[in-house]
Amino acid sequence: MSASDHTRQEMKRRLRAAAFARRAFPRGGYRGLGAAELQLLGELVVNGELTIPTLAEALALDRSTLTHASNELARQGLIRSHSDPDDRRRVRLAAAAAGRRLIERYVAEHDPR
Repeated sequence: MSASDHTRQEMKRRLRAAAFARRAFPRGGYRGLGAAELQLLGELVVNGELTIPTLAEALALDRSTLTHASNELARQGLIRSHSDPDDRRRVRLAAAAAGRRLIERYVAEHDPR
C-alpha cells in the first residue's frame, strides 16, 4: 500500500468515526454546513473528483439534495466544479483547498481517539 493510499484509508476511517459526532449537531451543523454538505465534502476529500450520480450512490442521498449541497459548498469556496471533458452534460466536483482544511479540522475535533 502506497503512502497516499494509506493516508486516504486513514482519512476515510477517521471520517467514518467522526460521522457519529453528527448526531451532536442535527440542526446546528458544523461551521455552517449541514449533514449532507459535510458528507459530500468529506467524500470529495477522501475520493477526489466525482460526479453527482457517483456521490448519490456512494452516500445514499438524492441527487437533488446533493445538487443543492454542492451549490452551497461552491458558493462558500469549499468545492470547485467543471464540465466533464468526455460528456459536457455531466459536472465533476472536487474539494477546494479550503474544503480540505475544513474536513481536516472537523476530523481532528471529532475523532474519538
